Amino acid sequence: MSRQPPSAVPSAPGVGSGGCWGPFCRAWLGSACGQSCKPAPPTPVVAAVAQAGDVPVYLTGLGTVKAYNAVTIHVRVKGTLAKVVFVEGQDVKAGDLLAQIDPRPYQAQLDQVVAAKAHDEALLADARLDLQRYQKLAAQDSIAAQQRDTQIALVAQDVATVANDQAQIDFARIQLLNTAIPSPISVLFTLPEDDFGVSNQQMAAGPPFGHSPLWMSISPPPDSCDHCCGLRIHSSCTA
Repeated sequence: MSRQPPSAVPSAPGVGSGGCWGPFCRAWLGSACGQSCKPAPPTPVVAAVAQAGDVPVYLTGLGTVKAYNAVTIHVRVKGTLAKVVFVEGQDVKAGDLLAQIDPRPYQAQLDQVVAAKAHDEALLADARLDLQRYQKLAAQDSIAAQQRDTQIALVAQDVATVANDQAQIDFARIQLLNTAIPSPISVLFTLPEDDFGVSNQQMAAGPPFGHSPLWMSISPPPDSCDHCCGLRIHSSCTA
């Protein structure tokens, strides 16, 4: 003999899969439920104007973010790294100082060639005074013309020496300026400070990466590719 669950409502007489719902049936069911049966309220219907719009579709996946602008800095002079003036993840502008190589050896070279030029300029001034004297004596036939001509050549030699000294000064100044390592572009510097290294030939100081604009590569799940065809994608990422 089967037993019905306590919560089950017994079948009313005349009520079944095809039974009628007359007054007797409704009265009996109401007494069985403990409350009067009320009809369900109608579902509200609101009219609206159809509009075309974007429906957001969110896909989550792993990807790689890279910068369009990336540079590797190679220092043009050798030396000992004296200081680093940036921190990891710092935004730097083009021309901002990143690091400084010890400038003292290059400053000493500049001072040396400046002194050499001053010495050679003094020799040139003395040679020109001698040339003036020799020209007067040669006009009076007091000295041989060869001695005057030799002095003319000596003055020209001293002029060339002074010009060479000036070129050495210009080169020494460029070397001194190269001890400062500026940023070539406006970037988000992603190189840790400990990655700066000094070698016998050059010091690599890079790479900093530009952060505007960025290039992003995402591999969505294979079963989501059908939803992405023909859609405009607006991406965002979190580290």
